[in-house]
Amino acid sequence: MLGDQNSRQEIFLCRGHEECKALFEAISRSLPTTLSPGEICAPLLSPPPPNLRYDTSVPEYRAKSILHSIHVISRAVTLEEPRGLELVKRLWGMMCAHTIMLLDSFVVSGTPTTPAGRDFQERVFVAVTYLLLVPVRLVMQYSVREQTALIKSYPDFLPYIFQVVFRLAQLHHPWFGTISMRLLRLDDNSLADSQLRAAFPDIKRQYDIPNICVGLLKHELAKSDSELDGYMFPSLLSVMIICIKYDPDIREELLSRNVIIYLSETALRFTSVLRFCKSTDDVDIACQAIVLSCDFIYARTSGGFTWLVQALDGRILQSIQHLPSFFSTPRTYSEELPDIVKRYHRVVSALMPFLILRSVLNRVLREVKELKDTGFLQKAASLPPLHDLVNAVMALDREAWRIKLLMYEFDDGDEFAMCCLNRTCPRKKAPEKKRIKYKRCSRCYGATYCSRKCQAACWESHKRLCIKSNRPELGQSYLLSMLDEGFIRFLVSREILTLRDELWRKTSKTVIAEFDFRAEPDLEDLKVWTLPAYYHEKPPTTESATSAVWLCGTPSEPAFKEDGWSLKAPVPRFFFSSISQTPRL
Repeated sequence: MLGDQNSRQEIFLCRGHEECKALFEAISRSLPTTLSPGEICAPLLSPPPPNLRYDTSVPEYRAKSILHSIHVISRAVTLEEPRGLELVKRLWGMMCAHTIMLLDSFVVSGTPTTPAGRDFQERVFVAVTYLLLVPVRLVMQYSVREQTALIKSYPDFLPYIFQVVFRLAQLHHPWFGTISMRLLRLDDNSLADSQLRAAFPDIKRQYDIPNICVGLLKHELAKSDSELDGYMFPSLLSVMIICIKYDPDIREELLSRNVIIYLSETALRFTSVLRFCKSTDDVDIACQAIVLSCDFIYARTSGGFTWLVQALDGRILQSIQHLPSFFSTPRTYSEELPDIVKRYHRVVSALMPFLILRSVLNRVLREVKELKDTGFLQKAASLPPLHDLVNAVMALDREAWRIKLLMYEFDDGDEFAMCCLNRTCPRKKAPEKKRIKYKRCSRCYGATYCSRKCQAACWESHKRLCIKSNRPELGQSYLLSMLDEGFIRFLVSREILTLRDELWRKTSKTVIAEFDFRAEPDLEDLKVWTLPAYYHEKPPTTESATSAVWLCGTPSEPAFKEDGWSLKAPVPRFFFSSISQTPRL
């Protein structure tokens, strides 16, 4: 991580030490030290020897001198005096090299146990925050080119701090939030981003990143409201996002550890404490935690309905009930507040297309009922900033009950009895009128059975597919159950039935009515699966004739097979806007 000895030596030799001393002397009155320029610069004039280790229990004099010099010089970055920034820029490589050696001894390779060692470690972290502030100030006062040149002058520093970030997360260290937030402010710089990306594979081999991130999230959520560290959550979420950016496989590993449930709880916690925030900074931090949590949840809807089920189990909708109490009597205002309402509105709207799935529908009805029982609709009705969100919740409730009534109709029909995976199920030959209590396979959740007897009879044929099926513990959303597939066929059949007369007036040939299953319809990378419905021979004249409908999952891989119907697309977005009639070739 530190590069070769010659490259480090060159950093120190290429600086004009006399110029640095002159700059320091010019601003010395504004810095917290009584030492002379020569005494301050002396500890940094030579590079640290390779493989140097400091005693973490009793910090030695040399380590203290080096850290004091770094503290004093790096503080110059906060001065309005331009010469302060110039001084820090000249000595940045020296300070980075020595800081890495200090971090290696006091953080990465060991943890101090004595009061003196812990105090010294705290001072090292303070120095790191000042050093990370230097490239930020360069952009503010000069240009991105100056920032890039500084980062390039010592390319080992940012990757090493990236490693330290995960070490701090592993330790649940309170400095994780501050240091990671400072570091990730630099990922907009292309050079910094490429350095972090290049270092990530080695860091991933060294640390179990998904387990560390979820472990830290659970640790923070276990704290009381008064103990919550606001900086920790936005920093942790930002780290998870950048990890997914560098390695998309991290996403599945995070999902396999129920991160959606914990993020829903995060949004709930910070929305509930929002009304107690007294300063704009506190409100901003709480808003960032809520916004990032909602964004992460919404982004996962394209990966399957299981993640929305987990979000509902994490009580994401219950978070909304706390908004009226803040907007009615806000202690302070933040520009981040409208973003919260927009994010919750987007999550509520994302639930709408998934209501055709039984596991989502029942949870939505339960959560919306509890939300209404809190008086949210009445409280928010008089608050203009919440009107759109209230309308979205009411629309979701109306649509959920409409779908629920259709589901009751489906459950009372003959096709409901056909949703048992066992081909020899006796109910298929003589459908029962009473409602069946279906049970799902506890492993894949896709297979449904009307009884344990049918499940046992079908196990040998189902076992091969069950083992290979998608499961949340693998970071994959469950595929649709046979019960959900049957209900979708029922909905499609109803829609075709209502349009049959109009279609057949235009043509007497075989009709194809097209429907769309969509993933993320509001995004540019729209994925569409077309479901052709074929009518054979003559147009249907009775409702029972609609059972002739066939459905396909994708144009390239039809889902209708001899062994049963299965929708391959993990996300069903149900739209009837593209119904058309076309002669079958």
